[in-house]
Amino acid sequence: MDVNERKLRVLQAIVEDFIRTNTPVGSRTISKNSGLGVSSATIRNEMADLEEMGYLIQPHVSAGRVPSDKAYRLYVDGLNARSRDSEMDSVRAYFTSRVHNMEDVTTVCAETLSDLTHYTALVMTPRQSNLRVSGLQLVQISRGSALLIVVTSSGVIRDSILRISENLDADALYAISRMLTERFKGMTLRQMRETLYRVAAQGNTDARVLSGIADLAAQMEKQTETDRVMVGGAANMLYYP
Repeated sequence: MDVNERKLRVLQAIVEDFIRTNTPVGSRTISKNSGLGVSSATIRNEMADLEEMGYLIQPHVSAGRVPSDKAYRLYVDGLNARSRDSEMDSVRAYFTSRVHNMEDVTTVCAETLSDLTHYTALVMTPRQSNLRVSGLQLVQISRGSALLIVVTSSGVIRDSILRISENLDADALYAISRMLTERFKGMTLRQMRETLYRVAAQGNTDARVLSGIADLAAQMEKQTETDRVMVGGAANMLYYP
């Protein structure tokens, strides 16, 4: 038995009504509120077919139906097909104007999903314990201080302000940045951290610079060992049963 267009519309109406009310949905409710233009008897037949196909559950004989996990899956999969152009434009606008690095993606995803659906959205990042270094850059801010930027293979970026020797000018910092990038590109954060501590102890380069980079790498490594969950529209859950 196929899920034809009418069955899909009946199922969509049931899912959306159940989300709003958290009570089993009857055929009369769907006939009255869905705008399908068919009788309650016709909807009852469709609901019986959907129940036989595993999309609906009837808690007891005299109750209406509630959606199954299978129904929710079909409903969610169909969201893309029902998306309006304005919603797609909204998504593009979010990601083109607000995402500056990969870490922003989870925040923007949660906010975008919440804005479009008016529900609370949860987005979890995978663990990234094997992040590898793509580049390091030291930018002079003032005499004795520099901005350190670390870029990883996944696009995750961290920056930190370091105390440096006042003898180091912009040219010296650029040379150090190139040397560090050439030496540590492709290493994991842990490998870079361990090597930096050893090099700093040897005193061949400004030890404060190397120790600062190693400390930042340790912080990044610790943060990437845990799952991060971003929440968008937490207040929206107050509007639903």
